[in-house]
Amino acid sequence: MYIWPAFFKAFRDCFKQSTLLFIPVCFLCAFFGADLYIIHKVIDPSYMILQYPIWFILFALVSIIIYAFPLIGMYENKTKQVLKNAVLLSLSNIPTTIFIVVLHFLIVLFCTRSGENLVLVFSICLFIGFSSVACFCSLFLSRILARCESSS
Repeated sequence: MYIWPAFFKAFRDCFKQSTLLFIPVCFLCAFFGADLYIIHKVIDPSYMILQYPIWFILFALVSIIIYAFPLIGMYENKTKQVLKNAVLLSLSNIPTTIFIVVLHFLIVLFCTRSGENLVLVFSICLFIGFSSVACFCSLFLSRILARCESSS
């Protein structure tokens, strides 16, 4: 019974900081996603080259977020320090970052190919998918964070 108050206090503290980080990230992803939609569907195909800087910005944003939320959960830092550490971790572990981003991108790409794929992936994710992908990615992230703790 003594564990519950400590758990809820830690959850409340992490929830505040994570929410303050998650809301701007959602707005930025929606903004850049709308830019990509406009580039693909609205403007002339000769301007397709404009999509590459936006894809790069989205990749940078996602790669920082991959490390930011585990850092919030594991350590008590200010949001600015968490973002700084997430940038450093994403740059120092480029292969792992690319792997995790591509893994999630392939899942989304598979879902958008047809409605049947979307229903299939959503059904699997409803029962085991979200947690299995998170567990798989946490294997890599925990090794990176453990390596950083041992070196400091």
